[in-house]
Amino acid sequence: MVAPKWINHLVRPISIRDVLKYLILAIDKTPLCRMDIGSEPLTFKQMMLSYCDYRNLKRHIIPVPILAPGLAARWIGLVTPITNLLAVPIVKGIVNNIVGDTSCAKKLFPEIKILSFYDSIKSSFEKTKREFVETSWNKLDTHLGRKMFERRGRFEEVRILQTDSTDEALFQVIKRLGGKEGWLAWDFLWKLRKLSDRLIGGSKINDTDRDNLKKGDQFDCWKIEKYEENRKILLRMTLRSPGEAWLKLETIPHNKKTFLVITAVFEPKGIWGYLYWYSISPFHKFIFSDLARAVIIKAKNL
Repeated sequence: MVAPKWINHLVRPISIRDVLKYLILAIDKTPLCRMDIGSEPLTFKQMMLSYCDYRNLKRHIIPVPILAPGLAARWIGLVTPITNLLAVPIVKGIVNNIVGDTSCAKKLFPEIKILSFYDSIKSSFEKTKREFVETSWNKLDTHLGRKMFERRGRFEEVRILQTDSTDEALFQVIKRLGGKEGWLAWDFLWKLRKLSDRLIGGSKINDTDRDNLKKGDQFDCWKIEKYEENRKILLRMTLRSPGEAWLKLETIPHNKKTFLVITAVFEPKGIWGYLYWYSISPFHKFIFSDLARAVIIKAKNL
């Protein structure tokens, strides 16, 4: 990876959580001085490599003297989830060394233990994962159809359909997806994906008894990460891929109707992850839309 030479400039990174700690405690402090806050100085190159280390990404960064700040900022906006609106001021801020004197902050707020940059990354990813696992689709946002998002480094596709069937009836169908009964729609593509995984050394799939599902059970080519009877099932794919994939199926009763919400999520790992996503996403338009319709039709016939 080519980067401007000023990625070797020093800064004091700090997590938003630690900034909020300072602001809260400062309310009860008498103004004494203007102070700098931050963790131990790091170069932007060290920060980027720390991020790569956490994500298990192998990257080599080569500083060059020819990249202008404006061009570098737009490059960040192109190849990362960060928008140009944020990338431009960030890049402008690292053209020079920014290493403040934190001695005053340490003296006035000795109780604050600032997270290291690596721990801040870890905390941020763990928070994002918790929010994803715990959050359900808001019934106020249940506009029917297909939605696509790219946020926090993840691609999300959502299908929302409405039916007269009960949430219990829908969930009885959802619980049986995959396995012996197949995926109801485009099942041969699911079988082809599982076969290709076995051919490149993937593990054999041992399905679970569908009458007593719980967190941690194998669910066809997925592992259950969260399970709420008649409400929600969150699955993480166990097949090999350049990234992590999840499938969330939810039933939401509302005004004597029930919404079926199917969310496919992919978190790419490196450039191969992005290429993988863009190569399979056209098929999702048919696979998950037809799956949602098939679940509703079968639930009506129970």
